[in-house]
Amino acid sequence: MVIAVAAVAVVIAAGGGGGSEKSQASSGPTPSKAELRSLPKPLAENISMANRIIDEGVPALQDRLTKLRGYPVVVNQWASWCPPCRAEIPLFQRAAQQYEGKVAFLGIDMQDSRGPAEEFLSELPMPYPSIWDPDSAAISSLGGGQVSPTTALVDERGNVVFTRQGQYPALPTLRADIQRLLGS
Repeated sequence: MVIAVAAVAVVIAAGGGGGSEKSQASSGPTPSKAELRSLPKPLAENISMANRIIDEGVPALQDRLTKLRGYPVVVNQWASWCPPCRAEIPLFQRAAQQYEGKVAFLGIDMQDSRGPAEEFLSELPMPYPSIWDPDSAAISSLGGGQVSPTTALVDERGNVVFTRQGQYPALPTLRADIQRLLGS
């Protein structure tokens, strides 16, 4: 599903959001406008904000999780200064593609500066948006924040069912946890 950067820009502009949000097109695999229309609206809206830091803190995280209620959500905390985060992002890129239409993905950029975070996103484009978490309060609200990276699995009712502290070693391990989330 690789598409041209220009098409991604159209999708982002169409699904956009406004205000002071930073817009940054992903050079990674992103659904086309037609593919977005075929997805449930909450998942399509989430994907339309791909590869951007969309807002800040616990209220932003809770708002995004509320908008995704009814769908399982994989929340991955990352930071530009974190080598294990950098190592595992390709796993989340592939998993987000594999579970598109079934599971929402959301990033949390913890204890980071905006410039380095946006540079990180340009190097490792994420097919989902991220929340800026300068004081770790957002990831802490999901039971994380002690180790970087941390991943929280949130069920369709909005309950955290599992929190993994530390890097996923391989895609099969991440997939197994997502399957566990889908079965909960």
